[in-house]
Amino acid sequence: MKRWMYSGLALITLFSLGLGSCDINASSTTTGTSISTATTLFTQWQSKTLASDITFQQAIAGTINGKNYLICSTNFEDEPSTNVTIVILDITNPDNPVQISSLQTGQDARPVVNNLELNGSTLYVLTYDNLWIIDVSNPNQPKNVGQMPLTGADSIEVSGKYAYIISVSEINVTTISTVDISDQVHPVSVGKTTIAGSYAVFYDMSPSGSLLFVLAENGLYVYDVSTPASLKQIGFLSNPFPPPTTMATYFIPQYFFDMALRGNFLYITVGIDRLLVIDISDPPAPKIVHDFTTTTQGTTIIISGETAYLLSHDGPMAFSTGSDSLLTAVDITDPDNPEELNTMPLPMPASAKLWESYGDMTEANNHLYFFDNDNPTIQIIDLSKSPWN
Repeated sequence: MKRWMYSGLALITLFSLGLGSCDINASSTTTGTSISTATTLFTQWQSKTLASDITFQQAIAGTINGKNYLICSTNFEDEPSTNVTIVILDITNPDNPVQISSLQTGQDARPVVNNLELNGSTLYVLTYDNLWIIDVSNPNQPKNVGQMPLTGADSIEVSGKYAYIISVSEINVTTISTVDISDQVHPVSVGKTTIAGSYAVFYDMSPSGSLLFVLAENGLYVYDVSTPASLKQIGFLSNPFPPPTTMATYFIPQYFFDMALRGNFLYITVGIDRLLVIDISDPPAPKIVHDFTTTTQGTTIIISGETAYLLSHDGPMAFSTGSDSLLTAVDITDPDNPEELNTMPLPMPASAKLWESYGDMTEANNHLYFFDNDNPTIQIIDLSKSPWN
């Protein structure tokens, strides 16, 4: 996920590195290309069973028993339920999702889902106050199996028998909690680590290995998680841009917003129009190898193959084109020389709001899925038919 806001959130990537050498060039700045209006490439799916006042909050794509699924969390727009609703869609035909089941969790004081994580046949649903564990081995009949109360929870990553959970307190203290989930009915916290320097500003997590990368407003932290109950910081890369109190054009701060991993490189979206390429082949000393300027702001990033897709929420270019959200494609075949391919506005339903028109974006089967933040609608694009190919 991947949504963004100005409050304290966190981004984590957990990855097993194959350490090796690579050529590193000096950082440089490159400008992107023009905007395309080819929105006819999108198809739309809308739920026939969910009420129109239900919104999609978070979504994740994954494989269960050899079949591909989308799993979405929902919430009532005007009258929040005390339960989280999970909806499972079969995407065997990626252009035509089929809703096959839904499930409500137990009662939750703040039933807003901050993160979903699918690990094997188990779904982990993270709200501000709870971790819900759901068995989805039979996607047609998901079952609640476990629950753990939390405080200020923002994001979760699962690796092996441990879950790593980011929490942010009201005084902007970020904590990484290690939770033993070997007994899914009774998960147990076994360790906590506090991030030094500042609270994290955006979150998302990817599996899996012996290193944990944490993206915070002041920089990138690298942790060794070989001892899960006692994480050890082994590296740090400072945010080279103005501090978060300095606001950029259109009142968007130069935060580290989101990141995605490909090989020995992290791609980090920053502020109004930047994409940083970070070499992590030497974990104690992550290094910027390219500073790329994009046409639009990319607050969410997904990598599919050799292309990075950036989703813009209400950036200045979106305002100027009369669109709330834009999709930018960047060729990252050569990490030292990324190339912007094109940018297109996303189709918006008539009822779309001004802010955060898309709540999430995910990729499966060479398709991108955009989840509406105003009703149970999904916009779908087949990447093989996109105008930059």
